Amino acid sequence: MPSIDDPLMSALLDTAMDPLFWAAERQDSVSAWSGHIPFAHWLVVAARPGVFVELGTHAGVSYSAICESVLRSGTGTRCFAIDTWKGDKQAGFYDESVYLDLKQFHDKHYASFSGLLRMTFDEALARFDDGSIDLLHIDGLHGYEAVAHDFETWLPKLSERGVIIFHDTNERRKGFGVWRLWEKLRSLYPSFEFLHSHGLGILCVGEQAPASVLSLCKVGNAEEIARVRERFQYLGERWATDRHVRSVERDVSGKIDRLNREKDAARREVQAEADRKARELGAEVEMLRHTVDQAKQETAAAEQKLAATEAVNEAILYSVSWRHTVPIRAFKNLQAPLVRLLARRRQRRGERRDYEILKNSDWFDAAWYLETYKDVAEAGANPLMHYIRYGAAEERDPGPNFHTKWYLEGYPDVADARINPLVHYLLHGASEGRNPFPKFDIK
Repeated sequence: MPSIDDPLMSALLDTAMDPLFWAAERQDSVSAWSGHIPFAHWLVVAARPGVFVELGTHAGVSYSAICESVLRSGTGTRCFAIDTWKGDKQAGFYDESVYLDLKQFHDKHYASFSGLLRMTFDEALARFDDGSIDLLHIDGLHGYEAVAHDFETWLPKLSERGVIIFHDTNERRKGFGVWRLWEKLRSLYPSFEFLHSHGLGILCVGEQAPASVLSLCKVGNAEEIARVRERFQYLGERWATDRHVRSVERDVSGKIDRLNREKDAARREVQAEADRKARELGAEVEMLRHTVDQAKQETAAAEQKLAATEAVNEAILYSVSWRHTVPIRAFKNLQAPLVRLLARRRQRRGERRDYEILKNSDWFDAAWYLETYKDVAEAGANPLMHYIRYGAAEERDPGPNFHTKWYLEGYPDVADARINPLVHYLLHGASEGRNPFPKFDIK
């Protein structure tokens, strides 16, 4: 069993020393009450109340400390927390999440012997018979009139073993008046006050108050009072420090998780950009390879035709008439294929030029083009090359922001010039004030 090396504390606490070292189950919520958790654990074991009521619960740190001691010590105490869980002008108002968080914790741990009564303190009075409450914690509004009203209206509900505890007895900021009421009450009833964590007053109002609690309230020597306060303050600071450490650990862990998520997202973004660039370069290389292969095939075909023509010419070279007319005939025979070859080469150069202009343009949306024209996607064609070679001629749009048919009909000079309409718009149309689609406003 843990021990405290102090004869006064040992005599005072007697066999109720273990509770001082019990861990608090609800330490995550920030509370000015955290420093009194060891005392709350001890008080339940020392007083063994049949009924405990708390006025003003908020996040439930003090209430959970009492309930945890009831659960561990097996006192069979019935516990009731009374609060509107909306806040007040003094402490500030808060949203529904505070109540829902406490209710989830409460129902999981203490629902078998405890209840949360969502109402005002005055509304709850009728729920309790006079003389039925053994332990009352008053921690509602902290103005003098409010806390005095709570004390006066609830005092008849206390039993012959009744003990009342007040929080904030050592808080003297503007608006706090618990200390004024405490100054009056401590001269009327056996009492003890802890000064740490904003102060906690213990008042024995019942004529048959529990002996251990009454012994604490009868400690009268100033040196002994200081020693008791010092020991409980030390124990309370242990839990407050532990809660702070856990809070810091959660914050650090949360920041590490967030940084890891950001790092993973950045890595995925970089990889996605690299994959996109690789696909674009691969498509461009494939297009160039296809263009080169076509050029080779066309060159080979042209060379074969030239060789055949030369062979025919060679066979009739010795004819006098053919010798005189050979230049004319050769020219006529070679003119058509050479013209077609030159035209195809000009076409390929034009396609390569258009590809360079459009490949980095926001006006051509490859994903939109494939989604809109399923036949292009099913054919596995390069969307940009398809638009350059066939799409524009078929009056297909390169993206949602350019209307090919409308542009060609609206500007017949573009159609007459036989230039790709989007290339014309990027090179000339935009600067000339032409619109890419009917409702476009360039201003």
